[in-house]
Amino acid sequence: MVEKIKVVHITTVHKRTDVRILQKECTSLANNGYQVHLIVADGKGDEITNSGVQIHDIGIFPGRIKRITSSYLVAFKKAMDIDATIYHLHDPELLLCGLKLKKENKKVIFDSHEDIYSNISEKNYIPNFLKPILSFFLSLIQTYVLKRIDGVISVTPHICDKLKKVNSNVAMITNYPIIHKKDIQKGNITKSLVFAGGVMNQWKHEFVLDALSFCEDKNIVYNICGPTYPNYMAELQKHKNWNKVNYYGIVSKAEVEKIMSESSIGMATLSYGKNVGGKIGTIGNTKLFEYMEAGIPFICTDFILWKEIVDKYECGICVDPTNPKQIAKAIDDLILDQEKIIKMGLNGRKAAEEVFNWSSQEKLLLGFYEKCLGDN
Repeated sequence: MVEKIKVVHITTVHKRTDVRILQKECTSLANNGYQVHLIVADGKGDEITNSGVQIHDIGIFPGRIKRITSSYLVAFKKAMDIDATIYHLHDPELLLCGLKLKKENKKVIFDSHEDIYSNISEKNYIPNFLKPILSFFLSLIQTYVLKRIDGVISVTPHICDKLKKVNSNVAMITNYPIIHKKDIQKGNITKSLVFAGGVMNQWKHEFVLDALSFCEDKNIVYNICGPTYPNYMAELQKHKNWNKVNYYGIVSKAEVEKIMSESSIGMATLSYGKNVGGKIGTIGNTKLFEYMEAGIPFICTDFILWKEIVDKYECGICVDPTNPKQIAKAIDDLILDQEKIIKMGLNGRKAAEEVFNWSSQEKLLLGFYEKCLGDN
């Protein structure tokens, strides 16, 4: 019997149930013949998932400073105890762990979920005077480590292009959803918008609320579900149109799907941040593809990458996320035309089934692993 190749994924930041790490990458590898281990730091203990992924818990590291300075050493020790062939790292804090693993002649992959440098500039908890200093030193560390490991993965073109300058083996494996077969049926179209995700400033909800004042139909409601950032939420609740919001809080995946299915239009008015490449945008964010999976059209930021998808598949409308009148016009164009809502929703669902799905990315992941294993 051929022994399975042993793989270890490591994160000290993300949840053990993280969709990208566990449900997509680890599960895909386990389903395709790898022996997969996942090291986490949440204090919930060890377990084995239904797909056979073995989860190892190294305990909680309270506070960012302790997590950053200590967790990688504990993770490294556990990683060496498992003694795998490939180590797949998911956090910038683990770069030094990757370097130590490489010195032990292990295969090491780094998964850059975001643009690390730009992400620092957008962290509210980091004092502004420290941001350029941290970015500079993190840039030095990342460049030094990434040049010496076996491969790098990221989620969108502009980040991959940056990473290719320091490592020739870069793969774009993005966050398209896992598609489950279902019939998309639309009865009466409700006069409702929906957003599911973190309720934070980058999604510009205040401009969506502003837009409701300019819509022809004054009875449109905005369904929101997901975790909130208290200060931002407090500001939204002061808005004159907050009475048109149904806030459901943090709900289950099944409840999110139900809320989406009962809504007419998905909202994805993401700001032009550095982390998403400014006007370029990102396909690493899952919002558009979740609406496509749900079979509902969407109104989204006019990023170059998102506009290409919208224009090709006719599944939504692009707007300036800070222009309430433009957002209102897009809402009216859909709400006042039920046939367009149904057609665009079905177009999006078809595109998700055929193109924007995890099955396509799973093939890329497996091919990338084969390439890393083949390199000496």
